[in-house]
Amino acid sequence: MSSVCPDSNTFLDFDSLKPIANHLNVDLQKELYRFQEAFPSLVTLIQTAITIPISSTTCERTFAKMKMIKTTV
Repeated sequence: MSSVCPDSNTFLDFDSLKPIANHLNVDLQKELYRFQEAFPSLVTLIQTAITIPISSTTCERTFAKMKMIKTTV
């Protein structure tokens, strides 16, 4: 049951869900898919969101310094 709890380390783990699926008589060949196969768009969205930088302070500092250099000359 821990595989259906979001706080668990085995959350939505395919191998952990198999005993539950067998108990509920779910056809593993047709109805139980790996997370990436079931939600390809969501996986792509999450991977894209992870690559976005947390803040833009480095970029802002660069433009601020460029502005100071440009205005002093």
